[in-house]
Amino acid sequence: MDDSVKKQIIDTTRMLLQDGFLDGHVAMRSLDETDKFYMARAVSAGKVGTKDIRKYHVNNGEPADSGDSAEASAERYVHAAIFKSRPDIKCSIHTHAAALKTLSASFMNQQQQQQQQQGGGQQIHTPTQSHGANMYPQSMWQATLQMQVEERNRVMADHIIKQIEFYLGDQNLPYDSYLLNQMQNLAITAVPATPTDSSAKEADEKRPSSLTATGRAWLPIDLVIGFKRMQMILSPLESNKDVRRNAVVNALQASRLLETSKDKLYVRRRYPLPNMVTSATPTSGETADGRHDSKKPKNEGG
Repeated sequence: MDDSVKKQIIDTTRMLLQDGFLDGHVAMRSLDETDKFYMARAVSAGKVGTKDIRKYHVNNGEPADSGDSAEASAERYVHAAIFKSRPDIKCSIHTHAAALKTLSASFMNQQQQQQQQQGGGQQIHTPTQSHGANMYPQSMWQATLQMQVEERNRVMADHIIKQIEFYLGDQNLPYDSYLLNQMQNLAITAVPATPTDSSAKEADEKRPSSLTATGRAWLPIDLVIGFKRMQMILSPLESNKDVRRNAVVNALQASRLLETSKDKLYVRRRYPLPNMVTSATPTSGETADGRHDSKKPKNEGG
């Protein structure tokens, strides 16, 4: 059973790395021996593999298996203390955000320069020690916070694009009767974002039957941001529909598959569904908004 624990540690470590956390550790309690836990040895997060996972005692954080203790991360003691004090905890994650690592590096460099200027007589304090309100320059804090916001927005935009491209993608849309019905209901009212087609062709494309068949009908963005997965992705933002809609619109400008309407209220595919996909046979499953639909396979929507 502990093989699954090791896999979860590796997968979670890679997910954190993709989301902008450059360093840190994921520790998980053993399923077979609850007085022990697993975490990776001292190795770069991007290189963590099964061979790098070590077992430790919850009681003292020491290695449970024979091996070189020098490879063990010193942070294992933090995780051991958590597991020891909270028997109900199964997983503990400790990370370093890119912006905070930059802050720490900048501060330490500044302290080293001051020490050199003062002839080496001044002790270098780490950022974890408290030495007054002027410990960090205000400009450094502001720059760090700005970096954190920018990194959060970048990661969020990437998740927005991937999730909505899934909803309107070749593998989901042809089978999602809920989305297709919503598109058909609004097919006539939405305004084209890029009206470059001739008026006759545009009028033909705006027919509900044509739009739903090609997958190029418009879908209200307000409907999309109400889906469960989108709510999770947008959770760092305030619960304001305009704010969240604008975040989605801005993110989708980088999508190669999707486009938004001029009024920033709708989204659709840039290209028709392939003929081989539109002719696929629907099967049973669940719709993007989480409701059951007998004509759609179970997917990652909603």
